[in-house]
Amino acid sequence: MLFHSNMNTLLPRGLYLLLALLVTGLIAPRRASAAGSREYWVYFGTYTGAKSKGIYVSRMDAAGKLTEPELAATTVNPTFLATDPRQHFLYAANEIGNY
Repeated sequence: MLFHSNMNTLLPRGLYLLLALLVTGLIAPRRASAAGSREYWVYFGTYTGAKSKGIYVSRMDAAGKLTEPELAATTVNPTFLATDPRQHFLYAANEIGNY
């Protein structure tokens, strides 16, 4: 189960989010296992509130199975995420009302 955009509930929208992450390049290789299959980090930007604190990360195996999301960084409303070409840095654009 993954986060719905308003973070009031958890909804099973894994396939939609996975496709969006594949298109934007936010699935980064993590390591190769002993069997030679790759494991990936998958990042999720969320609207913050009572149930969300910012950027979350899950691990995905070669079969597409995701682990439960864990908090990676506390930040306000990270609505767009991107990695640099070498995937060393994760950038977030935050949606805020006051500067």
